[in-house]
Amino acid sequence: MSQERDRCHGVFLDGKFTVLSGHATDAQGQFEKSAEVFDQNTCSWSRVENTWSVGESPISCLAAFGHLYFFHNKQVTRYNGNKNFWEVMASLPEGMDVVTCATMWRDKIFVCGSTSRWGEQVCYMFHSSGKWVPIERPHDFQGFVQNAITVEL
Repeated sequence: MSQERDRCHGVFLDGKFTVLSGHATDAQGQFEKSAEVFDQNTCSWSRVENTWSVGESPISCLAAFGHLYFFHNKQVTRYNGNKNFWEVMASLPEGMDVVTCATMWRDKIFVCGSTSRWGEQVCYMFHSSGKWVPIERPHDFQGFVQNAITVEL
């Protein structure tokens, strides 16, 4: 990559590994607006400017259904690469203001969040139709979820 990127977020999109935002170690909280894309055919990185205009951590971002999604400001947004623009797809469900993690599961997106960064968590499945379905968690699994990942083989 062309620069260091602390607190960046990596996703696979369109068959390429993309590193979103991040910041220099000595520039805490000053998130980059760019992304860097690795092309495994040429073994090279290319920089894409103004991909990440959000100005905050990309941790609740994921690639799903061939698109890049980001959960923030009580909304689900989807990146439109042709227009270099984030489109609002839906609102977050009641009781979820902050998304702590999101991942794909089959044809849905699994999302955990709360009303504040460390508030009581709730989990939902988000359908591509925009419908939210609450997920009941057993009592023994009430811990705070910070990360989630799906690996497809």
